[in-house]
Amino acid sequence: GGDVLAPVNGNEPTQVIDVRDLSEWTIKLIEAEASGVYNAVDATCPLGELLETCKRVSGSDARFIWTPANVLAKHEIAPWMELTVWIPEEEGAGQSRISNARAVASGLTCRPLEETVRDTLAWAKTRPTDYVWRAGLKAEKEKELLNLLSQ
Repeated sequence: GGDVLAPVNGNEPTQVIDVRDLSEWTIKLIEAEASGVYNAVDATCPLGELLETCKRVSGSDARFIWTPANVLAKHEIAPWMELTVWIPEEEGAGQSRISNARAVASGLTCRPLEETVRDTLAWAKTRPTDYVWRAGLKAEKEKELLNLLSQ
């Protein structure tokens, strides 16, 4: 909850896939002895929509502080590892605009984003309170930049 650092303006494209959907589909391909190149992702959605879904499903009172990419870079906020599911357009041009049509035609189905978020949050709550996440922005670093931005 509270102020949450968010990249750019929320209109950036992103693509995710629930690992359960990926594994079910992969098994189907193996069983069908299928081969070839597939883009195993869900449809593109704006990053802001993904974050709003997370906020709604979690019941959070988060207020997204949209921050320009150059400001994030200046303060050494790492795309993907610290601000997950975000890669600046100039670094990953088109990365989150990949067609999944061939995968869908071969049987890939993706559950609703709300379900993935809800189940991921439930899983995260099973982690020990002192668990150290390998990705994501550390609270101290986020707070420091939010304080600078509010001045």
